[in-house]
Amino acid sequence: MKTMKNLTMIIVMSAMTALVASCGGSKGVAPTQGAVEIEVPCQNYFSDTQFFRGVGDGKSQDMNTARLKAHTNASAELAAGIQQHIGRVVENYRKEMDVAKQQQFGQSFQAKIRTTVDQIVSNTAVACTKTLREKDGSYSVYMALEVNKDEVLTQVSKAAIADKEIQLLFDSERFNQTYNEELERYAKQRQ
Repeated sequence: MKTMKNLTMIIVMSAMTALVASCGGSKGVAPTQGAVEIEVPCQNYFSDTQFFRGVGDGKSQDMNTARLKAHTNASAELAAGIQQHIGRVVENYRKEMDVAKQQQFGQSFQAKIRTTVDQIVSNTAVACTKTLREKDGSYSVYMALEVNKDEVLTQVSKAAIADKEIQLLFDSERFNQTYNEELERYAKQRQ
């Protein structure tokens, strides 16, 4: 429960940061002549058919704080992407069940998934990290985190089987098939 509150707080803070940043952007002013495009490190790491990925950045006068901010933002993006994908898989899986079991399974499984995703995100690999020292002495850290999609499927399936209530309604083979079908749909969209 505490982990869910922390994840929710991270997502809310990330959304607020994005909103504030977007509000402070240009106000319809045409770009000045001589404007230079800036390449932002680690921003070309996108989820694909093999990995879920999340990117984030952080800035602070303290390098460790900047790193923590970047990691927190990347984790929030990664968790949101996994939750979205698993949510679509669960919805498609539930459509194949009879009506009486759909409601019971959905509520129990969604709660279990949130806990499982929190655990998965806490054990991700760093795919990219760049630390820059700014002219003002502050640090900017850019980070991309990734987790293998097969590992996500394995962990979600283990969590379902470990729960007696969900286990009665869970067909691992059918769930795996639905998961892989959703990955294929995603791959076609990215082409």
